[in-house]
Amino acid sequence: MKKEYTVIELCEHELNGIDEKTFRRNKKMYIQKLEEKYYVAFGKRGRFTTYILEPKEKAPEQIENEAFLEIIGCDIGRKDIELMKLILKALLEKKVTPVQNELLKLALQNNFKISKSRGTIKNYMKFLRDNQIIIPPREIPVWDNAKYVKRECDPETGEIFPTYYKKLVRWVYFDYRNEGSIGYRKRLNETTQKAIHEAFKTIYKEEYVQKIVPLLKTNLSKEFISDSVSKLKMKVLQELGEAYGINACRRVEEPIINPLLSRQLKEYFGLNEEQKQRVTELDIDVSHIEVVNINRPVGISMSELEQMLEYKKLINERVQLYKEKESALPLEMYEKWHGIEFEQQLMKGITEINSSENSNDFNEANDSAVKVNEDNHVVDTCDTQDDFKKQLAAFKFKSNKTVNDGTNLMLSAFLNKEKGA
Repeated sequence: MKKEYTVIELCEHELNGIDEKTFRRNKKMYIQKLEEKYYVAFGKRGRFTTYILEPKEKAPEQIENEAFLEIIGCDIGRKDIELMKLILKALLEKKVTPVQNELLKLALQNNFKISKSRGTIKNYMKFLRDNQIIIPPREIPVWDNAKYVKRECDPETGEIFPTYYKKLVRWVYFDYRNEGSIGYRKRLNETTQKAIHEAFKTIYKEEYVQKIVPLLKTNLSKEFISDSVSKLKMKVLQELGEAYGINACRRVEEPIINPLLSRQLKEYFGLNEEQKQRVTELDIDVSHIEVVNINRPVGISMSELEQMLEYKKLINERVQLYKEKESALPLEMYEKWHGIEFEQQLMKGITEINSSENSNDFNEANDSAVKVNEDNHVVDTCDTQDDFKKQLAAFKFKSNKTVNDGTNLMLSAFLNKEKGA
């Protein structure tokens, strides 16, 4: 259907409300832009020149682009729509480490002619954040009631400010190797990521108590403590990387695609729905527990019951990894196990695996969870911690492992612990 516009009407209805003078200064450019969608002709309305627009038949590519722009709900201006799609699809697929260098490498591999500097990708990511396509993580205020924590408050109202804000983020762990300006940042598979994340939380918590808490009890500056915390996190990540046999373990926050757009974008890109995450339920008898209403002030530490439930959940999740044949854990995990109950639960889970008829399935799954190496030697005895490290390293890279291999390794760890090695 043809439509006739004066210059003022054309600017308002077809050119996003630009000023009439702007149109006249750049008339050729705007006419070319209109000709992408319309056949443009000139007419007369009294003493005014008019523009007659007749829609062209849309190409499939144009229809797809319009659908994409409708989903994200903003004008991208002169930005390359195909590069915008590539970035969003990569973030949704979760196969590439979501950092600028890796997104740049992906763009170059797909023949986008952009600068090898980080400026272009950085600009696109900023655009996505400014337009709420990528949203910031939620932050929860936390009040630490420990005696050594210096509490800050409003002198007028007496309001106690939060000790810190906890970000609700999903961490992406990757293997980093420096190969020049671009580098190598390989995203680890989901099974390894889960194991490393659980190990990181356990080890970092204990190291924090031993090394950071004493600093908090002093009058050291926040900047010094913050720097110490960063170095401690890097140290723990480095140790985990060595345990898993990768070059250098690093982690980065997973960008959060706006949930209102995420589902539509997945459908647009033809991506499969994310699998529901496995939720491990605790098998706890609560028939003897009386439900009461507890008004606990914000900032008070967890009760003994809550701490017990958290610990039981940790135990259950670790045992579940063996029951579901998903993981072979590194040395640091063995060293961090505590408590008789935990060992009993773990041994119970191992017994169930040994009695399972699906031991072959366990072997195959366990092989895929670790890196395979030609070295197939396992030390039969281990009297010291160093010997046990060698035994573990051999186990990690052994192909054709058996359930008994894993059981013997854990029994060796427990024996080490009892001997105090």
